[in-house]
Amino acid sequence: MIQFNKLKPGRLYRLAFSAASVLLALALLLWPQHALKLVVLLVAVFPMIGYILDKYFNTLIENLQTVEARIQGSFKKFEDREKQYQYNVEELQQELTKLQQLNVNLQEANTLQQILIQITEAIHYMQECDRTLIFLYNSANDCLECREARANEPLVLEDLKVPATPDGGILAKAFQEHQIQYLENFETGAPEYDLLPYNLIFPLHTTSAVVLPLTVNEQVLGVLTLINRAENPAITSQQLELLKLFAYQASLAIANVKMQEELHQLNQELGENYQDLLKRREFYSHIAQDLSSSMTQMSFSIAEVTKSVQTLTEQSENLSRRGNELLNHLSNIDDIIASINNVTRQTKLLAFNATIEAVRVGEAGKGFAVVAEAVRKLAQQSADDSKTIQATLTAMQGAIKAIAEVAEATHNIALLQQQGTEQMNIVTKDVLKRAEDLVESLQF
Repeated sequence: MIQFNKLKPGRLYRLAFSAASVLLALALLLWPQHALKLVVLLVAVFPMIGYILDKYFNTLIENLQTVEARIQGSFKKFEDREKQYQYNVEELQQELTKLQQLNVNLQEANTLQQILIQITEAIHYMQECDRTLIFLYNSANDCLECREARANEPLVLEDLKVPATPDGGILAKAFQEHQIQYLENFETGAPEYDLLPYNLIFPLHTTSAVVLPLTVNEQVLGVLTLINRAENPAITSQQLELLKLFAYQASLAIANVKMQEELHQLNQELGENYQDLLKRREFYSHIAQDLSSSMTQMSFSIAEVTKSVQTLTEQSENLSRRGNELLNHLSNIDDIIASINNVTRQTKLLAFNATIEAVRVGEAGKGFAVVAEAVRKLAQQSADDSKTIQATLTAMQGAIKAIAEVAEATHNIALLQQQGTEQMNIVTKDVLKRAEDLVESLQF
């Protein structure tokens, strides 16, 4: 850089005068006829020119020195700013490294509690709040329960619980309305913000609080609460936007872990159900095999019953046929008995006539009368026997008719039983086929 403070006005004047002398000497050498004019010019004009030049150069140097001082001041400021910028860049790099590490820790967290711890650590690192609390919604008791906290004093998380109703104050309001609740002056807030158990959640001398809902796909998982005291600076709008973004990332992480836990539980339930299904499958397989064996035996029994029914049908048909033949024979016997009765009547009539003739003949006809009486008694006995035979035949006809009716009924029953047996055989085959299909399906 040019050091203008080393250029003195006298020196500049001498330099200018020397340069003018050199120019004048050259002019004398080139134009000797104008020597007098040049001398007069040198004596009268050059001092004035030297003074003016000295004055001009002094002013110019002063301006240049002022500019140099400004440039040096600006350069000093630039150097200071550069140092501050480098410091800020280093600090920002450290912040980014820390945030990246927090993000890595958050991504590597496997359980819900680990994620909540990483979230509170990150929020505390970014904001340095007096308290950082995470409340998650519990549908079993309809409450917001504190699951993790980062504070300057020890807290009992089990005591930090508020209902998810209007009685829950600012936390429940942020949860229900899905909106950020930010209080710059907590002491002059609405009365419902002071409801119990806020004396445990918000410490004394709290000046500001911000409650951010943890939302994923319009489903609120809980709230993130940051609390500041008077000695801590208030949260700026830029910090609030950063907190919104981080709350959304935290919500995704919490929802992801919850989904993984639910999937793990579902896998366990599916495994248990699968084991139970295998047991049931084995049980049903045994039942199906037993059913198949029983149906096979039933098929054999039905075949035997069918054969018995066919035999019974044939026997009933044979019995009915023989009954009809017997009835025909009885009809012939009726005709014979009718003929015997006719002969008996005629014999009785002849015996009666012989008795009359014997009486009329007198003593000579007594022998003939005895014979006639014997013939009459024999005819009477034949008539009585005919009546007995007739009654017996009538009873036999009734019995045979009853037997024929029973045979016909048996035949009808046998036919119905045969039809039922055939239908049962069809059903049995179908059930057996289904049992075999069931056994085959259970074996895979």
